[in-house]
Formats: sequence, C-alpha cells, structure tokens
Amino acid sequence: MKIAQICPRYFPDIGGVETHVKEISERLVKAGHDVEVITTDPTGKLNRRETINGVKVIRFRSFAPGNAYYFAPQIYFYLKMHSFDVIHAHSYHALPALFAALGKSERRLVFTPHYHRSGHTAFRNLLHKPYRLFGKVIFSRADSVICVSEYEKKGLLRLISESQEKP
Repeated sequence: MKIAQICPRYFPDIGGVETHVKEISERLVKAGHDVEVITTDPTGKLNRRETINGVKVIRFRSFAPGNAYYFAPQIYFYLKMHSFDVIHAHSYHALPALFAALGKSERRLVFTPHYHRSGHTAFRNLLHKPYRLFGKVIFSRADSVICVSEYEKKGLLRLISESQEKP
C-alpha cells in the first residue's frame, strides 16, 4: 500500500505527535508499505526531501506564528497531484490535517486528532471556537478516527456535543 502520513512537524523535531508518526511510519515500511510523511518546516532549514529509515519525507515551508497552526496549503496541492491508497492525518490543532481532508478525493482518510482540550496560551484558547469549523470539515471527511487514549476520546465527544448545541 502507498500511505501518506500528514503531520505539522516530523523528525528531527521532537514531540508526542512527531514520535507517534515516526514510529508508525517506520513500522509500516518494515511491513512492506510505501510510506511518505508530508509535513512542514516553518524555518526552511531542514531538507525539503529526504529518506529517514526507509520513510520518504517531504517538507513544505509553512507559516507558524508562535509555533502553531502550520499553514501550508501546498499539502493540499501535493495530495491532489500524487496517488495514495490511504491518507493518515495527525493533529486536530494544526492546519495540515485540514489540507489533508480537503485533498482526500476518493481515497481513505484516517484521522488521529491527538486532541487536547485547551491551547497552550490564552490567545490559542480564544481561537479554539472558530477553529471548530475546520474541525468539522476534518471529521466529516474522515473515514476513520483513531483516539490514542480514552481521555482523548471523552474530550472529543465533549467537543462534538458542544458544537452541536444550539445557541
């Protein structure tokens, strides 16, 4: 299978999502799949294309104020121009998952939100409410959603029920 993993950042950046995607991608390669990680690089200092432990990595320059959101619409265009059997998007809290959902076409979209209820700053907390519109698009286009914990699942169910409440 040809699998695209979409995430805001990837190795050598270190964090929970980065580690999760790296582990899954390398295991899929060992199982015989063709895996491409499509990610961003707000610094422009990392290699645009490289292979790490058998995983092809494509990085697009992004706009990431305060190391957040990772605006890189090039991801959408890249997905439209390339063929994948499965697109696996990661991180509710960043825009690459939205570009993956919009670029899905007829392919399978798996979404792992890595959702945590609040932002890292007061300003990011304010942006959570309008960002729900993007979240609705991602969830509506996903064929499968994978929560990494029961805590995350409960938080997402709470978010969905709050979003459905009428003002």
